[in-house]
Amino acid sequence: MLGVRVPPGVFSAFTFAGARGSSLAPARSPSLPTFLITNVKNFVTEVKVELMKCSWPWDPKEKGMKKYKELIDSTTIVVIATLLLSGYIAGWDFILNIIMSVLFRTAA
Repeated sequence: MLGVRVPPGVFSAFTFAGARGSSLAPARSPSLPTFLITNVKNFVTEVKVELMKCSWPWDPKEKGMKKYKELIDSTTIVVIATLLLSGYIAGWDFILNIIMSVLFRTAA
C-alpha cells in the first residue's frame, strides 16, 4: 500500500451489492430522505462554523462607508495593479509586433 487515504464519496446512500455484482443496492442505513436532510443540516452547520472563523475585510464596529475602508482600498490596489500589468503587456506586444513586421517586411 502507498499509504494514500481516500475519503468517502459525498453521496454515499448507495453501496455495492457485492464483489462480483456491478449493480448498486440501497444502503441499509436510514431512509434516503432522512439521510439527505441529515447530511444537508450537517453541511450547513459546518459551513456556519467555518464562516465564523473567517477574517472579513471590514470592521463590524464602524458605520457607513468607513466600515468598508479596507475592502475599498484592497479593491483599488487590485484594479491599479491589473491596469499596470495590462499596459506593460500591451506595450511589449506593440514593440514585438513592430520588430516582427520589420524582420519579415509585412504590414503591421
